[in-house]
Amino acid sequence: MSKNEAIKVAELQQRRGRSRQAFFEYQYEAARGSLDEMRRFTDTQNKEMLDLGCGYGGASVYFAMNGLRVTGADNQLYEDKFLKDAIYFAKEKEAVVTFCLADAHKLPFRRASFDIIRLDSVLEHLENPEVAVSECRRVLKPEGLLFVNFPLFYSPYGGHTIDYIKIPWFHILPDRLVRQAIRRQQSKFRIITTDYVEKLYMSLNKMTLKRYYTLIKQNNLKEIYSEETFYMPHDAALFVNELKSSISTRSLKNVREKFVDLNRISLIIFIFLFFLYRFPLRFVKPFNEVIVSGIRSVLRT
Repeated sequence: MSKNEAIKVAELQQRRGRSRQAFFEYQYEAARGSLDEMRRFTDTQNKEMLDLGCGYGGASVYFAMNGLRVTGADNQLYEDKFLKDAIYFAKEKEAVVTFCLADAHKLPFRRASFDIIRLDSVLEHLENPEVAVSECRRVLKPEGLLFVNFPLFYSPYGGHTIDYIKIPWFHILPDRLVRQAIRRQQSKFRIITTDYVEKLYMSLNKMTLKRYYTLIKQNNLKEIYSEETFYMPHDAALFVNELKSSISTRSLKNVREKFVDLNRISLIIFIFLFFLYRFPLRFVKPFNEVIVSGIRSVLRT
């Protein structure tokens, strides 16, 4: 993904809560990076892919428009309009995608149906991720690939509350206090409302590194790639991407504009988390559970 594309994704991430269309566009543009990653490990042309936890289907549509035969599946806890919207958006883009409702713990597909399965910000919401990963293994073809990306629960923003509460690690307080704090916020989006964020928070299974690597071992999956991720407030992410682009083009105009828009609290938090992430303690157990934001991993059957 180019620097300009990264800036566009960061801008869409800030606006994604405004409407279903905005969320779809964010998923669609963000999928560029996911496809680039997939192509590092396999030829994606005409491969059968399951996008599990597809939401509004933006990523599924992007993959389908770039050579994959895609099935987008989700079992929405929040509202049943997701599936209808995904089908509508796919038709708008003239993309051929099969969308369906499915329980990750009991997938309605035959054994060895897919070459690729994608679990992007899904694993941490599953009631029984061990069973869900077992199901993924069942429907993957021999030598099939499972692309997993998720935030660790005890990481700075592992509670999925960042759209309303920017304080790192706030979510590890007692559930009652966290839910009260979310409810006290005024909803500023049509889609990502405080009710939506509260449901997201309550759906978390408190996934840790130890539990993740245990379930990989239990399902006899081989990790062929793993990368730690660093997460930051959305406006800080946009500022950093603009800064990277300006350094390469030697133009500071956009950086000045984004700096004016940047919430100063977000900037302080970003600087603190960045230096904490660079500190050697992130390589030491159990500190890595609270310093590393998340894991991006590629698994093979």
